[in-house]
Amino acid sequence: MKEFKYVGQLSVLLTFCAGYCDAATFFGGLGIFSAHITSNFIVFVYDILTRADAKSWLKLISLPVFVIASFTAESIFSKNKDANKLLLIEALLLLLAGGVSVVFNLWHVSTLWHIYLCTFITVFAMSLQSAYSRIFSASSYGPTTAMTGNVTQLAIDLENVIKKRGVVNRNDLKKQAILVCGFFCGAFAGGIVAKAAGLAALVIPAIIILYTYTELQMATKYSNSVQ
Repeated sequence: MKEFKYVGQLSVLLTFCAGYCDAATFFGGLGIFSAHITSNFIVFVYDILTRADAKSWLKLISLPVFVIASFTAESIFSKNKDANKLLLIEALLLLLAGGVSVVFNLWHVSTLWHIYLCTFITVFAMSLQSAYSRIFSASSYGPTTAMTGNVTQLAIDLENVIKKRGVVNRNDLKKQAILVCGFFCGAFAGGIVAKAAGLAALVIPAIIILYTYTELQMATKYSNSVQ
């Protein structure tokens, strides 16, 4: 398969936003992960065993929300065959979640229902990004939301390169490093901003994704015009 022209930029931007959102919802969304959904099971068990918080079960809602979003993404793509539309919807959802949080911050109001609502909107958005990476696999060097597989592959490639074993391409090692580093940088930034501003921090990845979508649309139109 021919490599997508903007695969490097997309890999950095999408993994950064996923890491950012994951950290933002964890710090500002009552300990809920929006990208690494299955991690919420561990947090749920921890809460039950240590605090017995009656609200802890709400963390489990993230899974059906993620699944429903995946179904929605497939439905959207099957109708118009434009995977980029998923990024547009993702950006608008993040903008909604961040915007609602900004308003509540300005009013100096903090309620559990609005925090959970904005968090699950973010979970929905991350599922759309995950679906985008799978539907349009040429858009990035690998999965852009869950990093476990990427870290494992990075470790394997690194070991093979060090031992000069097999036919591991150093360029493949670089690609995995870009995915992991992009996510880490995003998580670091998201954690810092969310700790200070709560879920209002989600406005930043919304703008990044919206910019990404706009650039992709312009590139697509240009490509079609020269053909």
